Amino acid sequence: MNELKVRLEFLSYWQTGSGEGLRPDLDAVCHRDADGLPFFPGRTFKGLWREAMQVAEGYSHLPKEMTAQLFGTGDYSPRPGTSAWQTESMLYFSDLVLEPEIRRWLCREENKLNRQELFRSVAFTALDNGVARKGSLRNIEVCIPLTLHGTVSLPKPTKNKEWKDHLRKTAGLIRAAGYRRHRGLGRCQVRVID
Repeated sequence: MNELKVRLEFLSYWQTGSGEGLRPDLDAVCHRDADGLPFFPGRTFKGLWREAMQVAEGYSHLPKEMTAQLFGTGDYSPRPGTSAWQTESMLYFSDLVLEPEIRRWLCREENKLNRQELFRSVAFTALDNGVARKGSLRNIEVCIPLTLHGTVSLPKPTKNKEWKDHLRKTAGLIRAAGYRRHRGLGRCQVRVID
């Protein structure tokens, strides 16, 4: 199976979650795995990378239809106005997680309290002419800047031998990830590790 290792390095606080608060003082909490550690969902990461490839393709830095070829075109019904059937994605994105050594250290019973240090609470509100809008105060849980690792794989054989090069070329276009990424959270750098 063809596989690329990827590294997602957050440079600021970040948040991915369901948008639901599980505590009375927080409107939204971060995704956590079974050990209570933060992770970045592969499905969300895949969407960010798809967007980056569409931008590169739009500026003619990638061959036309490359994004559709690698990421698919949606469900399996005919496209409106054409006889072409939509295709499934060729790529599989794993969840991005902490390095194994860090995970093992944080999962020790004596380090249980250290896990809580990975998270912070941030408040924000909407403003109207410099005055807080009534009922707009929100408290969300964010994660501190961390480096996460995952893989992108191509489970089925393909004629496209350049898929890794296309992903390497577009990794730098992903500059922010997660909730409120257009509002300052989730600044990041993505690297393909050879």
